[in-house]
This record gives sequence, structure tokens and C-alpha cells, in this order.
Amino acid sequence: MIPKFDVFSFMPFPVFVTDSVGVVIFKNDSCRQNIKKIRNGANAAKHIKDANIFLKKDKILFSETYCGGTFSRFAMSNIEADSTSYCVFLFLPMLQLDCHDEIERFILDRSNDDIFDFYIDVKNYAGKSPSNRLYSDMVTLVSKYDVEISNSKTAVDTAYLLDKLFKLLSGAFSALGIRVSTSIDKNIYYNRFCRIDPNDYIFVLTRLLYAVIRASSTKKIAVKAVHTEETDEISVTLKTSTERIIINGDICELAPECIFESRLISRYYMLGKNVSITQERDGTVNVKYTVQCDNVMATLPISNTYFNRFDIDPAVKKYAKALRNSLKNRS
Repeated sequence: MIPKFDVFSFMPFPVFVTDSVGVVIFKNDSCRQNIKKIRNGANAAKHIKDANIFLKKDKILFSETYCGGTFSRFAMSNIEADSTSYCVFLFLPMLQLDCHDEIERFILDRSNDDIFDFYIDVKNYAGKSPSNRLYSDMVTLVSKYDVEISNSKTAVDTAYLLDKLFKLLSGAFSALGIRVSTSIDKNIYYNRFCRIDPNDYIFVLTRLLYAVIRASSTKKIAVKAVHTEETDEISVTLKTSTERIIINGDICELAPECIFESRLISRYYMLGKNVSITQERDGTVNVKYTVQCDNVMATLPISNTYFNRFDIDPAVKKYAKALRNSLKNRS
């Protein structure tokens, strides 16, 4: 199963992906805007200073292109998926600094041979103060360039967010033969605030929905949001009938092409704690995404429908559109 590279579309710096010999099979929007000489369907080798980079077996390699511009230096990660090798080129903003040699050594020391581990590690430090000065600078830089994926944790009116998202999802995919029914438990409106990354929250929900739709044998999906009083949590459960067998609770069991979503959700969003995937005896699969309510908010007077300055509407429309495009491309 060929991996789906949609997850890189949300990264605000250039990313492109090639097959094992260097033929470009994916470019994100930032790459199309900033590195125009790298073209889909063409071999990228002639634009890379280290011409032998595709022959090397290192998990992470660093080099730069001849293309010039703001982004020239990259980290290349070799990825195996279904016995096939892919090369992911990430033009991390921190690599464009003059001290990139030191940064690269630091990345190799902290990455465990996986560039995604390092990137997620840096994201998890956002808002904190690492003792290492270089690491602190990288956290600041990633936070600055990471506005598309993470808007930092803030108190969000989750009821308002889910209302917006669910209204957009209901009936949105009928032209593709997919029916999504949504419901929100009324108790959520009395326990509506959660401290979350709003962009991340919508991103995870829509990526999980993609996997559930892909696994569905009926193309009928039930999405329900409830508040659990005992644990003071809001959970969204996506349910459908499937012929897939769920053993490890990984979204790749629902949609094998979701290898990169699996990496991000399992490592950054803590699969098994915030996200659980279970299967009933009749084959029905339940995918649940749970977040903790913010008890402090319950004591504050509410004067409008959402508390923070995050603009929910554009984010909901962006991720719903990306979900539709993902499904359309796979239909």
C-alpha cells in the first residue's frame, strides 16, 4: 500500500517525497512556492549537491540543493512502508541557519535515527524552557514556523468547535457515497471548555475520520461527542462496520496508507491515552479521541460563544477540505 503524504501538506516549510531512486512523487504547497525547480515526476538528484544521497542507507542524511532561495538545506529521512523505500526531504527552518552543522549533530544525537521523533520532541517542548541553549533556540524556531499545525494550548470552547465541525461534516461526503451522522451530548454544553491546541484537535479528528471511512464496509459513519462526568472528559467516538481486523489499535490497521499519521498521532498525541481504537465482536470498530476538560473555566462567567481568540471557522474549513480531497483521491 502506497503511503498517503497528505500529512505533509500541513507543514508550513517545504517538504517533498521521492521514491528510492529520486523520482518526486509528492510536493507540499510550501515546496511548490519556494523550490520550483523540484518538479513532480522528475528526478531530484540533479538538483542535490550530494549526488549519491539515494545510494546511502543512513536513516537521516543532510545536504542542500542547487536551487537557492530561502530554503536550500534539508534533512532526508529514509522511510520503509510495505517493503518499499521512500525518501522524505524536510527543509526545516532551523537548518537554514549558519550554525546548521551544530544543529545537525544535535538532531542526530536526539533523533534515535528517526527525524520525526526529533521534530515531535521539539514540538512537545513548545512553551517550556530547555536548559540547552541550542535546543531552546530550535524550540523557538519550530514554534514560530509551526503555526499551521499547532496554535499552542489554550482554553477552547469545545462545544462551539464541535458544533462547527460536525455541521460541516454532516452530508459533506454524500457525493462520494459516504454518510457521516453526527451528534453532541447535551452535557457538553455545560462542560464545554478544554485546554487544547485547536488546530491539532481538528487535525487529529479529521485524520482519524479518514482512516475510519477508508476501513468502513458500509460507508456509514456515526460520530458522537459526549462528556463523561466521572473523569470530566470530552470524547468523540467514530463508529462504523468494517471487515478489517483490529489487533494493535493502530490507524494503519484501518488505513494502511496512514503510516505518517500513525507516527504523529501515536507519538505526539499519545495513542493509547488520548486515542483508542477497539473492535466489537460483530466487527464494529470504535475510534475514540478524548481530551480533559478545564475545570477552572466552569467558574467563569460566559459572555460569548467562545472564549479564546483562535478563529475556528477557517481551521474547520481547511481540514474538512483536506479530508474531502484525501478521500476523493482514494476513491
